[in-house]
Amino acid sequence: MMMPNRQRLAYHEAGHAVMQTLLGRGRFAVAEVSIADGTSCVGTLLRKQGHSLLGGNADLNLYELGLATLAGIAAENRYFEDNAPADEDKRWGAASDIDEWENACRRLYPDGRQTRLVGLNVMRKLHEIFNAPATWRTVEELAGILMKKETVAGEELQGLLSGLLENSFVGR
Repeated sequence: MMMPNRQRLAYHEAGHAVMQTLLGRGRFAVAEVSIADGTSCVGTLLRKQGHSLLGGNADLNLYELGLATLAGIAAENRYFEDNAPADEDKRWGAASDIDEWENACRRLYPDGRQTRLVGLNVMRKLHEIFNAPATWRTVEELAGILMKKETVAGEELQGLLSGLLENSFVGR
């Protein structure tokens, strides 16, 4: 499996972190974001590149889970609106994110049509969120830092993400 380029991965993980922050609304916070090789938030059996880890237990409903899970893909899509994808970018996808989302949906909606409808609504909302200028600037800034440092955590991460809480319009 081909790994994505670092910039694409940085935007992907930044998208997860920004969306998780918007969803958190003080219930939980993002503890760390990384694009380092071999990092994983799904255990040692599946080694993947990059993660966005929460600092607390997140109790998300299906819609929120969709927003959090598919945010990396939506951030990539937004990134590619401004940057034409290379051929290798067209072949890579966040298969684990899609699998996680589809498995969660199947538990509630055995009919694939309902899963597809909910997924389309989630992606529509993510498109709206990432097209908000202040939100997208935060994604870009975090992606830029990830490109330089590979991992961001602690006060630096919280300082960067803190401005998002004023713009928390996820539930609208």
